[in-house]
Amino acid sequence: SSLPDESAATQSQDRSFRERLCCPSTELCDVSIHPPACPAPFLQIDWHGEAEGSVEHVAMPFANSPVMSVPVKSARRLTRDGALKTTFEVSLDISTAGVTYEPGDSFSVICPNRDEEVEAVARRLGLAEKMASCVQASVRSDTTKKAASVPVHCTGYRTIGFLLRHCLDIRAVPKKLFLRALAEHTTDGKEKQRLLELCSREGANEYQSYIREATIGFLDILDAFPSCRPTLECVLGEYRYMEAWYMLV
Repeated sequence: SSLPDESAATQSQDRSFRERLCCPSTELCDVSIHPPACPAPFLQIDWHGEAEGSVEHVAMPFANSPVMSVPVKSARRLTRDGALKTTFEVSLDISTAGVTYEPGDSFSVICPNRDEEVEAVARRLGLAEKMASCVQASVRSDTTKKAASVPVHCTGYRTIGFLLRHCLDIRAVPKKLFLRALAEHTTDGKEKQRLLELCSREGANEYQSYIREATIGFLDILDAFPSCRPTLECVLGEYRYMEAWYMLV
């Protein structure tokens, strides 16, 4: 089950906004920009073919207890149209989950990415036919990144489908270093220039307006920059992982 999606970050932006997002800025065309140094590649992905049996129910790396799937009983919006943030009241049915709790305990709620979003990202990464393939991440022996380590959401054996659906926060607002990394995987010159502008010191206002305030997510970036085709190593290494929402009883 999922919440109403009136303000989802991955909802397609209107055409004029996408054009402003992906086109090089006229204000910066005559300015020397200084984007940050590109993050050093540090992940190596080893492929192990299709998984034997299910790995979909392995424990989340950030979970303190087994993860249970429960249905959404009801969901209603509490905020009015035009509110700065949209708030929902959500009721979960835990009657059959066998959970015991006391006042003061907390639940961690994890919402997986939608199938259509996962499929869209997989197509762009060239992984649509490999969703059931199992991979394991390790640190490259030749990396120049200091204190490099495997991100917590990539530890152990995972299928591509599990990583994209449950571990990567597709709707999270990308940080500037991730945009810088994406620029290295963008073949169109204008699109690459725009990504460099957005992550540069001189493009701080553009980043604030078109990325942060617009709550642009990874899928929106891929939609706006068609020639951007990052590797799995780039995405797993530099993008944000799914974090649980903590609810106090």
